[in-house]
Amino acid sequence: MLLERENSPARHDGFLSMFFCSFQSQVMLPSWLLCYKCITNTMQELVAHSKAGPAEFEQMLHLAQRSQDELFHITLYNWLIEADLTDKLLEVNSPYLEDHLKRMNTQEQSQVRNMDLLWRYYEKSRNFGKAAHVLAHLAEMRSTEISLQQRLEYVSRAILSAKSSSTLSTQGADGEFLHQLEEKMEVGVGVAVGSVGVAVVSLMKCSLEV
Repeated sequence: MLLERENSPARHDGFLSMFFCSFQSQVMLPSWLLCYKCITNTMQELVAHSKAGPAEFEQMLHLAQRSQDELFHITLYNWLIEADLTDKLLEVNSPYLEDHLKRMNTQEQSQVRNMDLLWRYYEKSRNFGKAAHVLAHLAEMRSTEISLQQRLEYVSRAILSAKSSSTLSTQGADGEFLHQLEEKMEVGVGVAVGSVGVAVVSLMKCSLEV
């Protein structure tokens, strides 16, 4: 089968080469890595000419997901992120995707983006309990990238996800988690309303001075 891995990248790359690698490279890279690069380059070409070949791209992405090579999957996920195709990434049905997204969240760079991807993945896979916890963490994260409005949206989504979860109960630790989220929402809304009030007063003062 296309892109299926038997035992090792060495055995795997011969099959990939037959399908995709019709070029010669002067760069001294492992043959399996060259094949990965050849596949993502081909997909990039299909994206660039999407009007001519959207069906071809979808078919290639579908076939790529059937690979049992975890390293290839990681390469594919990273390429989809870099190509700003995160919606396509979250449509991938793979046993490797969740672990990869979780590993990405251990990195210092792009933590907000990575956590956004993780909760969206959980929500899309209907794992609402995990989505709620990731959203709650995002709402509390120390970052200048996240505005007050965005934090309120994260808390609101976290509450909705927690209430939609079949694994979270309204008792014990789960109930306390939901209660804390609702309290944070009330406080956040109060702060937002107060900020708007301060802004209105400032504008009125400026108008009077003029």
